[in-house]
Amino acid sequence: MLFDEACVGLAGIGGFRGAPVLLLAAAPRRQQRQNRDQGDSSCTECEHDRHPQATDLTYYDPGALQGAPMSETIKRRLIDQIGDSPTFVAEGSVLTGDLETPGPLVMCGIVRGDGRVGGTLRMSVTAQWHGEIHALAGVIAGRISGKLVVENKLEVGATAVIHADIVARSIAVAKGAIIDGAVTVTSGEPVVRFEEKRAARRG
Repeated sequence: MLFDEACVGLAGIGGFRGAPVLLLAAAPRRQQRQNRDQGDSSCTECEHDRHPQATDLTYYDPGALQGAPMSETIKRRLIDQIGDSPTFVAEGSVLTGDLETPGPLVMCGIVRGDGRVGGTLRMSVTAQWHGEIHALAGVIAGRISGKLVVENKLEVGATAVIHADIVARSIAVAKGAIIDGAVTVTSGEPVVRFEEKRAARRG
């Protein structure tokens, strides 16, 4: 895998502090060829003394780099690369407190608190959310207790267990899902019932 940017750095960013980060850095292929043809081992576009190859993998300990300044160029490149990538709550993680993200969220862990998701909320079968949730859209396969408000479409999978009132523009519920609470469809359309293909094969 080759990046268009000359350097990629994640260490020192708040969300990555406290755990080693695996970084892959690669020089642009065009710049590598030019440097090799000219016999130049330096590069004015990169802060490193040399360009690592595409297979160079380095583990950085962010704890050792706290306080080290990150150049504005690297910060801008990171933001450009991240774009609208989803926020992840990994399986085994337990978050206590309110959670807000401007984009999509992929949930595999546990959250105890209210949440606002500016994109699609995707909850795996291992995910649990205890609190009031507001999201742009939702695909739920895990457990929710509290309240769920979805601006657009909500899809409830066969493994979902929801002990909460639900409000959404449109709702589709798979056979096998458990919903214990009032269901309100703001568009006035009926709730769509369906059977998941994977569940049908297992049956």
